[in-house]
Amino acid sequence: MNILDKIIETKFREVKVLRKQLGRLSFESDQTPFPRDFLNKSILKDFVGVIAEVKRRSPGAGSIRPDLDPVKLALDYESSGAVALSILTDRSFFGGSLEDLKKVRQHVKLPILRKDFIID
Repeated sequence: MNILDKIIETKFREVKVLRKQLGRLSFESDQTPFPRDFLNKSILKDFVGVIAEVKRRSPGAGSIRPDLDPVKLALDYESSGAVALSILTDRSFFGGSLEDLKKVRQHVKLPILRKDFIID
């Protein structure tokens, strides 16, 4: 079994668990703040912008930053001129979480891209 097969198998198990929590997830989605403007921030401008990534590990590289403080890193990226952030939220293969994304969003003004494997 290759890594993509393992990821898909894991995600199907996660979806099965999450389906049991649909009521809570629906409530949480109603409480989610409106998305930040991504297009006007970077894509439609006349310069090359950096979308900086917050990631603890990867299936290929293994551990990258196990002691990562996602908020501190995001603030560093923002102060260094990043136009947006990419936050890895996959726990099993990248060591991220939705909590990382939520915490970062509370502290930065940049648009945020959730990076995960979404299947159903």
